[in-house]
Formats: sequence, C-alpha cells, structure tokens
Amino acid sequence: MPSWVLSYLRSRIGRLRDPEPKRVFFLHLPKCAGTSVWAVLRQLAGKNQTLQVYNAERAREFAAMDPVKLGNFRAIGGHFTLESYRARLDLKQYFSVTTFREPVERLVSEYYYTKSNPKHSHHQIVSKLSLRDFIDLDPNPVTRLICGRPDAAMAADVVREVFDRWAFVDELPSLIASVSRHFGKPMPPLRHINAGPLSLNAIAIDEEDRALIGERHAADVEFYRMLRSDAHNRAWMAAHHE
Repeated sequence: MPSWVLSYLRSRIGRLRDPEPKRVFFLHLPKCAGTSVWAVLRQLAGKNQTLQVYNAERAREFAAMDPVKLGNFRAIGGHFTLESYRARLDLKQYFSVTTFREPVERLVSEYYYTKSNPKHSHHQIVSKLSLRDFIDLDPNPVTRLICGRPDAAMAADVVREVFDRWAFVDELPSLIASVSRHFGKPMPPLRHINAGPLSLNAIAIDEEDRALIGERHAADVEFYRMLRSDAHNRAWMAAHHE
C-alpha cells in the first residue's frame, strides 16, 4: 500500500481517537506566505498568546523558555528547523500546519526580497550576489529545514507524519479556513504581506538559471513534485471516503 495512503488512514484514525488539540504549530518556510499566516494566527489566537520565532535572538529565547510558559501559547512556531521545535514541543498536542511554494518561484522571491530589504539579516551578503550566485549559496533549504538533509523522500515522510494540514501558497485560503475552524472562529480577512519588490511575472528567469536551480536544488524540486502528487491523492481519498 502506498505510504500516502497509510499516512492518510493513520491521520483519520488518530482524529477519531483523540480530540483535536487546542493549540497550533506553524512551521514558517521562507517566502511561502508565512507572514500572512502569522497575521491571521495573531487574530485567531490572540497577540499575547502567539509566539513567532523569527530571528536568532527569538530562537535563543524559545530554546531557553520554561516548558510551562511554552504551553501557554495558543499559536507557536516560526523559522528554523523543524527538529528545533520537535526537541521542545510535543507536536502531537498541536494542530500542526505549514505552507509550500514552487521551488523556482520561492527561491527567486527570496532572492529579490532579501536583496531589496536592508533590515533582512542576510541583506548585506545577498545584496552583493547575482541571482546565479544566490542559487549556489544555499542548496535545498526546504528539505533541510524539514528533515535535516537534502532528501526529498525523507522530507515527504516527515510532512506526512507531523503535519495535520499543509497547503501550497495558491491554496492559502483553504488552510486559513481550516485553522479558523480549529479555533472555532470566523475566518479573518487574508492579506498578502511581505511580498517581494517585483511581480514574478515581470522577472525574466534565464533558462540557464532554471536549469541550475533544477540541478543544485534537485531535492527541493523532487520534494515539491511529491507533495503535488500527495495533494492529488489526498483530494481523491477525501472525495471518495468523506
């Protein structure tokens, strides 16, 4: 039996057995509409009950925070590796969500956003790089953030194991609707925040750059393909078994 089928069935059985947790964990992958998700989470969970780990200083605070205090937050998560959160949180007690984006779009968006934003922690480095240099700078960041290595199959297995809901950026409203239902509140307005300085439609991406992304970020590209396949399969299962 395919692994996605087993994962789907386990998740349904688990939800029948246990009530849904009342807290939300959000893994914020770079340039995957995460800032927009956080804006919604603060409205749903309350600003004072939301902990967003967005830089190295906040990551140190999170790592040293008392477990009881951590448990008081209704929404928690942020950047950095999934493992850094699993080391401190029992994610079975959370409704865990994340978002994904097509790898070429994600990487190009990250490059232009970082290059144009002087407040970004990597601005000084990236502002001196061409897009081609940036492609070579940090290969396969998404799979490494999820499973610690550039391994598409392992990352996909971790997603199936850990996350209750995930969505592509073009499906963001459906994820927000799911999180809103989880909190038992109406869905807040969804605004696109922290967009890059240019529309990706206005950026001509050289075919050599596309090929280089496919080569240097092969694990992330394959991981995205696997997620798209999972999304199709899960939709079929839901349509036939709801």
